[in-house]
Amino acid sequence: MFGEDDHLNRTPTTGRFKQLAAGVVGPVCIALLAVYSLVTGSTPIYSKGGSAGTITGTGGIIVALSYLAGAAYLHFRYYWDWSERLEPHSHWPKFLSLVLCIFGFVLGLFYSFLHGGA
Repeated sequence: MFGEDDHLNRTPTTGRFKQLAAGVVGPVCIALLAVYSLVTGSTPIYSKGGSAGTITGTGGIIVALSYLAGAAYLHFRYYWDWSERLEPHSHWPKFLSLVLCIFGFVLGLFYSFLHGGA
């Protein structure tokens, strides 16, 4: 349908460094923050100007788990999508991790504000 200029069906061309930086190092940093939050029981919430505060209790645990799902999404998006071998299998993991990230974040904030854990 698009002929030789079919740029919609190709995976992005990127170097191995970008794939590892965006698909492994970034998600590992976010996952470490999530694990630290689970261990300490206090989850930081960030905004445009830096840290906007922390959430503790059950709401904080739910938000920390949503951070883990967000890290998984970034891994599937930038590591799997930029690999020709893994890209055909990346769609469902990306979808599920993004849904869990958004749902968990909203649920954690709602639970925290409802029960006074902020």
